[in-house]
Amino acid sequence: MERLPALEIDICQLLYKVVTPYVLEAWRQALLDAGILRNYPNLVHDLEFGSPIGNPPPIDFTFIPKNLPSAEINPEYITNLILEEV
Repeated sequence: MERLPALEIDICQLLYKVVTPYVLEAWRQALLDAGILRNYPNLVHDLEFGSPIGNPPPIDFTFIPKNLPSAEINPEYITNLILEEV
C-alpha cells in the first residue's frame, strides 16, 4: 500500500486562531440588555481574539455579596461546628 503524504499545515493560520466555547453575540446582547456593556467595553473582543498580554487595567472596586439568609438560621450551631473542626 502506498503511503500518502501528510497534509501540509499553514502555521500562520494556526498560530493566531482562537477557539472559544462562548457565543459572542449572546455575550454582547446580555451585556447590552443588562446595561453594563459600557463597563466591559473589551470583553466580547477579548473573548473572540484573546486578552492582550501586559498589565491589566487596575481593579477599582470589589463586590462581596452578603450571606444567604439561610446562613443566619442557627449561627450558634455553625460556630460550634467550626470550633469542633479547628
